[in-house]
Order: sequence, then structure tokens, then C-alpha cells
Amino acid sequence: MRCLIDTCSTDLQKAGISSHRLPRKEDKRVAWLKVLDPTGTQYKLTPNSRICSRHFVESDFYYVNGTSGRRHLNHNAVPSVDLGPAANFDVASCPYGGREPWDIPRKPAVRLRNPEKVFVQPIRYAGDLKNAHLDKINPQLAKHVLPKVYKQLQNTSKRLARYKQRCLYYRKQAFKLKSLLIEMSAQHGIPIPTGVGMREQTMPSSLPEDDSDSDDERDPLNEPKVEVKNEAEEISEDEQHNDDGGDGNDDGDDDDDDYFCVRLEDEAVEELMSAL
Repeated sequence: MRCLIDTCSTDLQKAGISSHRLPRKEDKRVAWLKVLDPTGTQYKLTPNSRICSRHFVESDFYYVNGTSGRRHLNHNAVPSVDLGPAANFDVASCPYGGREPWDIPRKPAVRLRNPEKVFVQPIRYAGDLKNAHLDKINPQLAKHVLPKVYKQLQNTSKRLARYKQRCLYYRKQAFKLKSLLIEMSAQHGIPIPTGVGMREQTMPSSLPEDDSDSDDERDPLNEPKVEVKNEAEEISEDEQHNDDGGDGNDDGDDDDDDYFCVRLEDEAVEELMSAL
């Protein structure tokens, strides 16, 4: 049998060495454990656990029948000599004493970085930008948006020039068809078909000054040269431009209305010709 203290290698059977159990009384037992194992985790105590006499001072003993008789511990004796590393742990120096880990109050975790989650809709073209975005735009966003805005501006300028020429062409065609319709109706006494708006008009020679494009090619008579394209070329050109990322829904509707009016007048002329 050996001593309870880890660092003690004393043989309890050796002469002059006595072994002592832990006190049965609760108050004395607590006093011993407070000295031997302040944390309560160093030793696993059993009913046979003993401490040798080397861990007590001489004043802790008393003898029966003189010094040659059996010695016993005093009522208030507590081990105090060479108690090992567990006894050297100062419980008072620990800020939380002998409390369990889950009882120790913990400081709330502090995030060093707290980024705000911002869900930004991807900007495909300038139309995605709103006035609220322009107020909070930063250099990084501006660097991303500027090329898209510039490209869209170029595409819009090209389309505007093309639509102006087409508009002038359709106006001239409508004027010619209406003039022909009035002349043929007057010669043969045939009423003008319903659905054709006959209004006094003058032959359009050019677009208004505020709508004119500085890049339009002009001839010596100061009239814009109208490049007449067939219908297939115009449709293919519009489809190709829309594939480039331009948004031409509104302008396309206006072109369709002009084209529909011209086709309506063509049908009226054909109806008049068939009646002759």
C-alpha cells in the first residue's frame, strides 16, 4: 500500500511510518481535501485511501504510553508537508475559485468585422440605375457602369439617326399615296375608302431643325439624302441591334405604327385600282 500523495514514494510498511485515513466527520474531511486537492480533480478517493505520517509536523501527533507507544493524530491536525503540486495550486488566486467551467461567466464574442449584407441587383444597362442609386454611387460602381452607359448612348444615337431617316421616308410615301388616291378618286368619281385619313398636307422635304441630326449627309439642295432600304434589310438590322443589348421596344412600336399606316394606304389604293 502506498501514500495518497502522488509525489510520495514512502513505504507504509516501513518502521517508524504510520498511515492515516481521511477523517469521517464532514468538517474535518473538507479541511483535509481543501489542502490536499483544492480543485477536487487531482485524487480519486476510496475508503482505503491513506496519507503517511511524513506529511504532518511533529506537533500534529500525540502518543499513548509514552513516545515508545502508538501515536495518533490530534483532533485538529491537518497535513501540511510535501503535499505535491496539487496542493501548491492557490485557489484564492483563481478569479473564479473552484467553480465548474459552465458556471464561469463569459464575455460576449465581439466581431472584429461586421460587414453589412447588401443585395444589389446586377446592372445590365443604364436603365437599371435608379435615382436612389445615383445619390449613393461610389467610384467602384461608377467604373463598372460608365462603359455600359457610354455604349448605350452610342447605340441610341445611331438608332435615332436611322429612325429619323425612316420617318422622313414614310412621310413622303404617305404623301405620295394620298395624293394619288385623291387624284384617282376625282377623275373616276369613286369615293375614298373609309379608314384613310385625308388631311391637307404639304410634301415633307426635311425633318424639323430640332430633330435634324448634325451627322446627316446633305446634298447641295440642303435636303437629307434618304437611303431607301428594302423591308428585309431593315428588319434584319433592327434584330441585330436589339441583340447587341439595346432596348428598342418603344421605338419599334412607333415604326410599326408608321408602317401599318403606309400598308393601309397601299391596300386602299389597290382597292381603288381594282374598282376601275
